[in-house]
Amino acid sequence: MMLGELRRHSKSAIIYFLFAIIIVVFVFTFNTGSQSGGCGSADVPVYAEVNGHSIDQSHVFMGMRLLPGLVSNQNGMALLMGMGVDIMSLYALNAENLTPIQGRAIMEAIQGIYIISDEAERLGFSVSEKELAKALYPAQFFDENETKDGEKPGKTFNWKDYNAWVSYWLRASQSRYEDYTRRVLLAQKMMMYFSGLVQVSDADAEAVALGKKHQVNLEVVEFAAAGFVDAVEIPGDLSGYIEEHKDTIDEYYDAHPAEFHSKRQLQIRVAFASAVPPATGRPGEPVPEPDWAKAKAKGDELKARLDGTLPVLPAVEPPPAAPAGEEAGAEAQEPPEAPAEPTDPEARFRELAKNWSDDEETRDRSGTVIGWKEIDLLGLAPFGPEVLAALAKTGAGEVVGPVKGDTGYWLIRVEDEKAARDLSLEDARVEIAQTLYRQENAREVAMAKAEALLAAATAAGDQTLEQVLEGEAFTDLGVAARNTGLFPVTTPRSSIPTVGPVEELFKDAFQLTEAAPVAGKVYAEEKSERYFVARLVERQRPTADEALTEEDLDAARETLAVERDVAFFQAWYNSLLQRARDAGDIEYTKDYDTYLQFLQSNVEAREAQAAKEAAREARRKARR
Repeated sequence: MMLGELRRHSKSAIIYFLFAIIIVVFVFTFNTGSQSGGCGSADVPVYAEVNGHSIDQSHVFMGMRLLPGLVSNQNGMALLMGMGVDIMSLYALNAENLTPIQGRAIMEAIQGIYIISDEAERLGFSVSEKELAKALYPAQFFDENETKDGEKPGKTFNWKDYNAWVSYWLRASQSRYEDYTRRVLLAQKMMMYFSGLVQVSDADAEAVALGKKHQVNLEVVEFAAAGFVDAVEIPGDLSGYIEEHKDTIDEYYDAHPAEFHSKRQLQIRVAFASAVPPATGRPGEPVPEPDWAKAKAKGDELKARLDGTLPVLPAVEPPPAAPAGEEAGAEAQEPPEAPAEPTDPEARFRELAKNWSDDEETRDRSGTVIGWKEIDLLGLAPFGPEVLAALAKTGAGEVVGPVKGDTGYWLIRVEDEKAARDLSLEDARVEIAQTLYRQENAREVAMAKAEALLAAATAAGDQTLEQVLEGEAFTDLGVAARNTGLFPVTTPRSSIPTVGPVEELFKDAFQLTEAAPVAGKVYAEEKSERYFVARLVERQRPTADEALTEEDLDAARETLAVERDVAFFQAWYNSLLQRARDAGDIEYTKDYDTYLQFLQSNVEAREAQAAKEAAREARRKARR
C-alpha cells in the first residue's frame, strides 16, 4: 500500500541538514518562552481540547503552512467561510509576522475541521486510501525520470525530500499530517453534501449577473483601537478604578502569566557570517562541509567594518565606460560622490547588517530580529550556548561577537532589554489597571480621531482622504488612506476588500454619489475594534440596455450557489459548534492565551520599530 510504503522509507540526514534552518522560525515564533517547542516533543503546549482531541502548538504551525492552500481553491474557501473563519487573515501567513487575528483564524479553522470531520465520520462518510494518497503528495516531489530515445517519460516520487518537508516545513509527524489531510477531505465532503441541496433559478442568476456589474471603489482610512492605546492619558489616582474592576484585574493576572513571570528579555539586531555554503538546489548533489575558518574570517571582517577599520557602506560603482570610438561627455566622466560613512553606532550596525550579513531572514530589516526574546531562547538554534553566555552580561546599546553559533559566527547588538519579572498579583494591580484602562479608552480615542477626520473630509469637498490627512491636524495620527479596488454589490458576506465584512459600510457604499462622495458616519467593526472613514472613488453601474451573456449568467449561478452553500452550511455548523460548547467539548487553555499575547507583543514590537525608523528618517530629512 502507498501509505505503508511511505512509512517504510528512511529519512535522509543530508536533507534534514538542508531544512534545519527552518527550525529557527519555529523556535522564535511558536515558542512563547515558558514552553519549549519541537516536533513530537512531550512538552509542546496544548492550546485547546476539541471533542477529545488535543490541539497543540504543532497543529497551529502545520495549519499556518497548509491553510493558505485551502483558501486558494474554491471548495476550500467555501468550507472556511462556512465555518465563519476570517479568510482574509489566511491569505498570506508568515511565521515571523503572524498577528493575533491570524492566530485566532488558524485555531478557528483547525477547530472547525476537527468538529466537522468527527460529525462526518458519525454520519458514515469516509476517505479511501486512494483519495488520501492523492491529497497527501504535492506535485513538487515528483521528479522527471531520464529516458532513452523513444521511451515515454516517467516520474519518480522523491521520498527523502517529502519526508523532510513534512518534518521540517510542516513541523509534523507523518501520522499527524495524514490525519489532518484526511479530516480536511471529510470536511470538504460534508460541504459538498450540502452543496447538492442548494438550487439556483434563472431569475436569481440574472439578478446576480446584473448586480456584478454594479461596482464601487472606496478610499478608506482605518483607525484601529490598538494603535491608540499609548495615546490614552492615565488618571493620577486609579484606586477607584482598581476597586471597581477587582475581579477583571484578577482574571487578567491569571490569563497572562508571561507578563508577570518572565526571564530577562532582549530586542536584538544581528549580522551573520555563515559557515554553510548556499545550497544549489540540484537534486542528488552532496551537501558541502561547513567552512568554519572562512566563516571566522568573515566574522572578523564584519567586526572590522563595524569598528570603522573597514567601510560599512558598499563601494560606489563607477559609471560605465563609453563605447570604443565614442568620447565620454564631461558629466559622464565625473565619478559619483560616495555617501559619508555613518558615525552613530546603531546606524553603522544597521548598514553592516543590510549590506554584509549572510542571514537572509533579517538582512532586509537591517538585522532586526522581530519581538522580545527570552534570554534562554538565545541559547538555541541558530545561536547556541556561546552566544547565550556572551549575551548574559551585555546591556542595551552593546555589541558582542563575532561569537560562534550553530551554523556560523554572529555579531549581535542589544537594542533594548527587559529585566526578569516575578510580580505577585498585589504588586501587579496598578500595572494591570493601567493596561485595562488604556484598552477600554483606546476605542474612544480611535473613534474621536476618526470623527475628526470625517468632519474635515466632509468640509474639504473635492479633496481625497489622503489629501485631508496631509493637514497639520492629522500628521501624527499614524494612519493612511488606501483604496479597496472595485467590488460588486453581490460580494459574498458583504466583505469589502482590505476591510472585511462591515455590513453597514458595504450597504451605504452603493448609495454614495460623486456629488456627495464622503460616507456620512464612522463605521465600526466591533469584533476587531476598528473604525473606518470612507469616500467614494469610482462607481460603475450596468446600463439599461446592457445584454447579459451566457458567461455572465454562468458566473452568476456559480457565485450564488457558493453564497447559498456557505449560508446553509454555516447554519448547520453553528448548531454543531453550539452543541459542542454546551456539552463542554471545547476548552481553550492558558497556553493559548499566552500564545496570543506573544503574537500581540510581536505586533507591538514591529510597530515600535517602525516608529523608530520613521523618526530616524525624519531626523535625516531635517539634517538635509
